[in-house]
Amino acid sequence: MSDARAARRREKCPRAGQAEGNNNIFIPILCAYLDDPNQILLLWFLRRRKPDSTISAFVSTPEEAGTALDKYGATHDCYWAVGTRSAEYAQKHPELRGGNNDVTGLIGANLDIDIYDPVAHAKKNLPRTIEEALEIANAMPIRPRPIVFTGHGIQVLYLFKELMPLSSPEDRHMAEEVCMRVHAHAARIAEKRGWVVDSTYDLARVLRVPGTVNRKNPNELVDT
Repeated sequence: MSDARAARRREKCPRAGQAEGNNNIFIPILCAYLDDPNQILLLWFLRRRKPDSTISAFVSTPEEAGTALDKYGATHDCYWAVGTRSAEYAQKHPELRGGNNDVTGLIGANLDIDIYDPVAHAKKNLPRTIEEALEIANAMPIRPRPIVFTGHGIQVLYLFKELMPLSSPEDRHMAEEVCMRVHAHAARIAEKRGWVVDSTYDLARVLRVPGTVNRKNPNELVDT
């Protein structure tokens, strides 16, 4: 994808973040969910090389998040976790990302809608343009808040009004059900158009931080 083409795609997609580090306007939105000091936001960084390497950073303030983004944003793909972790988990496992059972709160549901790109995505039954990807989001019965351009697709976020605490198996089951239903509805919309939507409804899902760089294709770095 050329730089001009990527720029046109970004212009057509609502932006949630504009810059890296402490200037990222999306990070304070996420940190606002951390009213409970026991709830910690996970930032996860992936360096694409052989072998790949990852770094986890547990943060509770925009300043802490900005420091981590400033440190790793120039060399890593940057992600945030839709599920928070407990302060105890962060202390015991500072280098781990964890799984569904380690999530103690949910910030929202999401959709990951890829756009066809022969280098970035192996699947061919994908929307060809931002406009086609947005057709899926716009056909959903609930309005997304917000939509993020990822460089090779869009992530549609349904951020809750407040953090959904997951303090019991019943809470976790309910959260999983909500996320699965959002995905299932989007999958039906996409199927009618001959497309597929990635399954990203697990509670431990990580999503791209807006305002950072997509390094999936090392020959074509794309701003998100």
